[in-house]
Amino acid sequence: MAARAALGRRFWATVPARLRLLRAATVSLTAALAALLLVAGFAANGAWDSVADRDAPRTTSAADLDRALNDMDAQAANITAVDRG
Repeated sequence: MAARAALGRRFWATVPARLRLLRAATVSLTAALAALLLVAGFAANGAWDSVADRDAPRTTSAADLDRALNDMDAQAANITAVDRG
C-alpha cells in the first residue's frame, strides 16, 4: 500500500502530470461556463419575447399619445398667434 501511495505522489509530482490535471480542470470549467451561458441566453431570449409581446402595444400607444399632445400644443400655439395678429 505504501508503494502505491509513493508511486501516486511521484506521479503527481511531475510537471507533465500537473499540466494534464490543469488542462482537464480548464476544459471542464470552460464547458461548464459555455453551458451556463447557453442556458442564460435562452432564458433571456424568452424573457425578451414575453416583454416585447406585452409592452410593445403600450409603447406604441404612448408614442401616439405623445404625438397627439404635441399636435394639440402646436394647434393652440397657432390659434394664439393668429388671435394676436
